[in-house]
Amino acid sequence: MTIEQPILWLLHEVNGLGIIPHYVTQIQTALIEGQINRARIERHLNHIVKTVRDIQQYGQVIFERSFAFDLSNTDLMDCITAAVNDVTPAIHEKGLQFLLESEFQELSLHCDPFWITVAVRNVLENAVKFTPNGTIAVRCGRYQSWVYIEIEDTGVGIPEEIIGRIFEDRFQASRKSDGMGMGLPIVKSVVERHGGTVTVESEIDKGSSFRLELPTASSTLMS
Repeated sequence: MTIEQPILWLLHEVNGLGIIPHYVTQIQTALIEGQINRARIERHLNHIVKTVRDIQQYGQVIFERSFAFDLSNTDLMDCITAAVNDVTPAIHEKGLQFLLESEFQELSLHCDPFWITVAVRNVLENAVKFTPNGTIAVRCGRYQSWVYIEIEDTGVGIPEEIIGRIFEDRFQASRKSDGMGMGLPIVKSVVERHGGTVTVESEIDKGSSFRLELPTASSTLMS
């Protein structure tokens, strides 16, 4: 992929934010007339927030191709906890069950805590989005010189014909998806730049399981 293509995607999304004044006008009118469709307003606002977040993340990936990682010795559980806290309101809103299981209470990892948090949060957001009811579980463990984070849901699952494409830039499994479709590609890029891997298993109507594996012994960023 050339650098021009993702830049054009960003420009397209930024131009799309020009609809915000229209949404604001609709909200103001609804408030004045006392006709508030809360679900519709929340849907518009969530779309705006998600798109802006994607632009911020993907913009940094494009214009700082090295990701400008700021490595430090970080407690991995702090990253996971921060990511979970970010999606907890959405989990509660949908009435989902949530489980967090870990073989360790803390684990020092030489990484960029901001980007690792982003990666975990993006997978969690994806799980919440495609899980209408049931459970989302996060399981952490360690083997040899690796640490893994498994995020499993009981959602709709990923069709076999598209599971190989979900990490592609801008690919969206649903036309109703919010944002730019950059959440999972960013996960893959961040994890691989830390020398790790991302894998996924899924079954229709039973759910999906994403596994992020990171080396604990190496602090060298992959090019």
